[in-house]
Amino acid sequence: MVRLLTFNCLLVFLAGCVNNSDEKLVQKIDSLQKSLQTIEQKLANQNSQDTIEKHEQKKTDTAITHQTVPKTIVPVVEPKNIQDTLKSKKQVQFTTPSTKLSDKNVKTEESVFHYYQSTPKRVSVEITPWHDGKRELNFFDQFGNKTYSINDIRRSYSSTTELKEFHKNGACSLVKTSVNPDASMYWYETEIIFDENNNPQWKTELQFPQESTEQNLNNKWWWNTRTNSWVKQEIIREQPVPH
Repeated sequence: MVRLLTFNCLLVFLAGCVNNSDEKLVQKIDSLQKSLQTIEQKLANQNSQDTIEKHEQKKTDTAITHQTVPKTIVPVVEPKNIQDTLKSKKQVQFTTPSTKLSDKNVKTEESVFHYYQSTPKRVSVEITPWHDGKRELNFFDQFGNKTYSINDIRRSYSSTTELKEFHKNGACSLVKTSVNPDASMYWYETEIIFDENNNPQWKTELQFPQESTEQNLNNKWWWNTRTNSWVKQEIIREQPVPH
């Protein structure tokens, strides 16, 4: 394209110079040839520079394309057993609430009290809580003095007491203790009668099952206030009087 333009210019120039002398024409032609060579040299240099730049750009693109991308190593997590997962969830859901409930709702057992009908109130009977399979029933008079005590136990054998009746003033009137020895075919019951100041009076001991009607004829005890102990009542049989 450039050469064509150059030749056109040359023809126009030659046409304008037909009437000049040959020497001048030759000089002009030489000048035009030099200009043409200069233009061709510039064009060649320009094409060479473009080729070099394209080649460098291609190398750069190829290097970027083939550049090694660092890989991120993701640790492999072994799949857990579904049952183990469910167990762990159950422990989270149920173990923690049970601990909170035990802290808030479980109350320490306290003694149970029965009072006299008096002002101010005075304790008639105190029943302590069970501890290590044992408890006590303590009886008091109206002045706060302990008059009697019963020990209950629940282990290989049991001995438990119930307050069956009370006097109108709040003192205990009748208690019943049941004793059940371990590996025994018999069990025993004891009834104790108290007065209006919680002083024991009489005690009756019974065995079940009864072996005979005479078995429970001599089973009463009375309370000795001097020695604070039970004394078995004796039955005196009458002897025939000789004639």
